[in-house]
Amino acid sequence: EASGTELRAELATTAAAQGGMMIPGAMPTHGGGNGVVVGGSLGSTSSAVPGVVQPRYNAASEYAKAIAALKAQQFKQAASAAGHVTQVAPKSPDGWRLLGAAHAGQENWKGSRRAFERALKLLPEDPAAHAGLGLALAKLGDPRARIEFDWLLDRSSACGDTCPDAQRLQRYAVGVAGAIRAPAAATAAPG
Repeated sequence: EASGTELRAELATTAAAQGGMMIPGAMPTHGGGNGVVVGGSLGSTSSAVPGVVQPRYNAASEYAKAIAALKAQQFKQAASAAGHVTQVAPKSPDGWRLLGAAHAGQENWKGSRRAFERALKLLPEDPAAHAGLGLALAKLGDPRARIEFDWLLDRSSACGDTCPDAQRLQRYAVGVAGAIRAPAAATAAPG
């Protein structure tokens, strides 16, 4: 599929279907499954810099807002909420993957690339992050998109038809290949 629209939609769906977010070193919350307990509070944070007032964000709440906005295709709101998640929980690949999908929805390919690169630093074997990075790189006309396509293709081949992720890996590879074949799009948002 040449435009990357289907892959973008699948990445958004995958991010939305992830459910709860895990913050390294935190315990999952009980009841809703969408949050984590960090240091006795539900993932909220504030600035420790004297004289600087920073808003407080609840990781679970912002994650839920980002998921809802992504499902409603309100990508600007999804990116805002996902950005708050990454501020509160910068070591959570879930937050970065969600931010990458939200930026892709806005066709902010530079922002999407940065978010997916960050997710891959935290979780190098994440197929969704490889697919998202491949799509962003292809849309930016970056030849490194081929590296992501090859990674997905290798995983798909190693997996064969028997593993649970086989079809998803194949769809990701096909989506990245289609985006690579399509002419590079200009970024819709500054990066």
